[in-house]
Amino acid sequence: MPKMVSELAQGNAFSRSSDGGQLADTATRVFKVILNSPNESFDIMAAVGVQIGDAYSSSNPIPCVSVEGRADGESRLVRIVTAQYRSSPMVDGEGGTGLPDPMLIMPDVRPANFSTSTSLYEAAAYHWIRDGQFEPAHNPVGDLMDGVTRMEPITTIRVTQFNPFPGTVFQRYAGYINEETMQLGSYMTCAPNTVLYRGVEAAPHVETFGTTTYRGFMNSYEFAYKVNEISAPGYGGTYGWNIALPVTGFNCKAFTPNFVQSTMDNYAVPLKRERTGDGEYGPIITPLALQEGVSPGDKVRALVRVAGSDKFVVQNQSAQPIPLNEDGTPRSPNAVPKVLIWKVRTQLQINLTQTLQLRLS
Repeated sequence: MPKMVSELAQGNAFSRSSDGGQLADTATRVFKVILNSPNESFDIMAAVGVQIGDAYSSSNPIPCVSVEGRADGESRLVRIVTAQYRSSPMVDGEGGTGLPDPMLIMPDVRPANFSTSTSLYEAAAYHWIRDGQFEPAHNPVGDLMDGVTRMEPITTIRVTQFNPFPGTVFQRYAGYINEETMQLGSYMTCAPNTVLYRGVEAAPHVETFGTTTYRGFMNSYEFAYKVNEISAPGYGGTYGWNIALPVTGFNCKAFTPNFVQSTMDNYAVPLKRERTGDGEYGPIITPLALQEGVSPGDKVRALVRVAGSDKFVVQNQSAQPIPLNEDGTPRSPNAVPKVLIWKVRTQLQINLTQTLQLRLS
């Protein structure tokens, strides 16, 4: 135990700067330590009562980041101990609401730091706004329009935190999306299905806090956030990484045709036709009926009406997918909406916050 420890007024300093818009507080405390003998061994931080992570003062709680001891000139009994304090640019986990500097908190429970960047990407558009109404991208008779795209904003979120294990242990969850509402401090609320876990980088890390040395990994998790907001009547909402899939197909299910259908297209299924003298098919028979060998519920190729060579209407195979109803029957061009949309999920889903043990707030 040193003979005497005294804090010196000379050498103590405090400064605040806002260089480049980045606020930074720094402070210095200087102590003189007098030893009992030249070879005395002592704990520098215990002697001056300052540990890494201690606050500078109650009114300005910036953390201690280093403690240095050195001999005072040629004296063999005097040591000068300097404690440096510095604020950190880390996010406090609650959006700057007055919480202390995160470096005042032990690294294994310290709120994660994060950064974000947003870019636009071109993506296929299956819906558009026409005449002020959100609707599937189709022409007046219900055929989907190909080649329509829109610019989709995607935000890359990088979350960095200390863990005693490498984040690589969670590599199998890359590609999963969130089933919970994720909260990035008080800045950002991410609805379910909007955050995709892209991967993680892990680097060895060691730091001292108080009297404890923490050895582990600084893990940096990368996420992609996409809102994908759809306002179409009947199937609007935040889709995120889910897909708004038009219900269409080259094939459909046969049904018993009649002229009172409001949602099904009678002429998209194989209909019974007259036989000409040479054995060829002629015009469609009225009342409408399914062709021989076709029963209601059978999977058949979707058809469209075309003009025949002898001035009557015949059917040919559709050259593009046709709109379908939920039961697989062909959808009428007079139905509203003309094309149905399925909200489907292709990515597996977990609670990312709990599984990855993220400390987001």
